[in-house]
Amino acid sequence: MNIAVYTRSERYLDCRLLAELEAAAAECGCRLFFGRDYADTVTCSSFPHIYDTLSALPEEVDFIISLGGDGTFLSCVAELRGATVPILGINSGRLGFLSSVDASSLREALGRMVSGDYTIEEHMMLEVDGRFDKEACFPHAFNEFTIKSGVGLMTVSLSIDGLEVADYSADGLIISTPTGSTAYSMSVGGPIVSPECEAFIINPIAPHNLTMRPLIVGASSAMELTVTARGEGATATLDNRSFAAGSGDRFTLRRSPRKASVVKFSDCSFYSTLRRKLMWGTNII
Repeated sequence: MNIAVYTRSERYLDCRLLAELEAAAAECGCRLFFGRDYADTVTCSSFPHIYDTLSALPEEVDFIISLGGDGTFLSCVAELRGATVPILGINSGRLGFLSSVDASSLREALGRMVSGDYTIEEHMMLEVDGRFDKEACFPHAFNEFTIKSGVGLMTVSLSIDGLEVADYSADGLIISTPTGSTAYSMSVGGPIVSPECEAFIINPIAPHNLTMRPLIVGASSAMELTVTARGEGATATLDNRSFAAGSGDRFTLRRSPRKASVVKFSDCSFYSTLRRKLMWGTNII
């Protein structure tokens, strides 16, 4: 089995963890591929196989280990640029909702992958068409698309399948996938949606009119946003990638033809992750 290791920060390249990874790979008969950008910084271990970019991985790579936190996982999905190599998230960050396997379980995780004790989940993504360099930014989101004001309120006019829905006067608007329902959308009061559901969550950020509530629409919906910014422009984001936006900008959002493949173990289900990470049902008194 051939595994590419991806990270986006040197702070995750802990020598002890890398030594554990290399030992586990040797035990399981796995070959590790490491990114060229970090090959020179890994001085405590030797990785004989190098890749240049995730979008141009050698064909023999079977899986990717995303080593870091949820931000690293999102960057991994974006840098794959639609390639469907399954990703296993190893959490060396904080919450680790997407990277649900703790670093302390790395050896066990590799053993289970080699023995076939895993499943592959296909997660739907969101495609965005707007005024930005699509080639540079990869116009697909795993978690969400957001439009946020710079200073003061903004107005975002929303239509779905050509039908006018509402003008949102707010600090911004979030369009989330089911996977992203536990991210930014949840933090502003949105519902938690199981990843196998095929839907989008439309959620205003600090709406001026308190009757504006989260809205769930079908995954086949085509959504169009028109921005009127009253202050110093606006910022649009695709997951953890951002770019400038302004008044008059329009964005069309729809279900992406691309999906992200995620490695899952039976004891790391969506619901067990809710219990562990969000402490559902835990009496904290």
